[in-house]
Amino acid sequence: MKPDQPLRNPQMMGLVLISDVIRPNAANTFQYFRNQGVNIKVISGDDPTTVATIAQTATIKDAQNAIDMSTVKENADFGKIAQENTVFGRVTPDQKKRLISALQEQKHTVAMTGDGVNDLLALRQADCGIAMASGSESTKSIADFVLINSNFDAMIDVLKEGRRVINNIERVASMYLIKTMYSVALSFIFLFLAVGYPFEPIQLTPITSLMVGIPSFFLALEPNFSRITNQFMKQVLIVSTPAAICIVGYIIVIEIMGSLFGMRYEFTSTLCVLLTGAICWFALVMVSRPLNRLKAGMDLLVLAAFFAIIIFFNDVFSLVSFFDKDIWLYAVPLIASAYPLYMFLQGVISTFLTQREKRKQKRLKAK
Repeated sequence: MKPDQPLRNPQMMGLVLISDVIRPNAANTFQYFRNQGVNIKVISGDDPTTVATIAQTATIKDAQNAIDMSTVKENADFGKIAQENTVFGRVTPDQKKRLISALQEQKHTVAMTGDGVNDLLALRQADCGIAMASGSESTKSIADFVLINSNFDAMIDVLKEGRRVINNIERVASMYLIKTMYSVALSFIFLFLAVGYPFEPIQLTPITSLMVGIPSFFLALEPNFSRITNQFMKQVLIVSTPAAICIVGYIIVIEIMGSLFGMRYEFTSTLCVLLTGAICWFALVMVSRPLNRLKAGMDLLVLAAFFAIIIFFNDVFSLVSFFDKDIWLYAVPLIASAYPLYMFLQGVISTFLTQREKRKQKRLKAK
């Protein structure tokens, strides 16, 4: 039979089916990211119908929204295309990069996974480039992460670790910023006053070690996988600023009281240590939320250690005796008023920062 002649009475002798194998944990992985508010897009150089079918099998949300990028013109609105579709087929390397850029212009943080040379431009453009170990060497060389076992399931652990680091840095930064803010403010204030600095260097040791150093070590290692709010500075300032304002304000009040009532320096400096330690402890409880048994136990232990230093080692740290009733006549009312003042200032600063953020968003929208 000549090759150009039609077949006569053809009969099917067999069927060969070629299909991509979906990894067993793929559906669970995509479900996890979907629950975490992550939008998944599939960008491929293959036929969009084939890619969409595989995406639906993997339970990717809205996988039926597919587009053939070979039909898209150069001057097309890639922002609208990226927003309306989930699966992109017949995509060129340059189109991959433009899709990533379009998502970034819409204020999305984009992570891109790839294994071939045609993914280089997109990986470089993405906020986080992820390459497979089985991919090309050039792709792995520019990626931020390389999945050693070429298994996308590992991204769950990557996401959790990233969130843990950011959330815990946010907590620890709040505690360290308190000390920085009140130290700088007091240095400027007492530079122009005819009185000595309210603390002796040795008196700051219990505060910095028990209220900042030791707790920050444990909080930095704690598992914390809550979603990132992109409000790092706001969350840090809401905790640290009211605490620093309270500390500076109460120290000035104590110094004024010391001048009016003729208190000796050791007495006023002990009052300053007690007020500063109490306010830093309030802030520590704030950054420890949500509390569990371990964090509540840690907060109580550092407070007990702080009192133990005042009771048993007051001479070492140049403090008035714990059993001096006069010190508590001043300290108790001041400490009791510190917490409501701290909460009030926190509400004021939170409202101010929220309104400031809203005004900034309005200006951006107006542009």
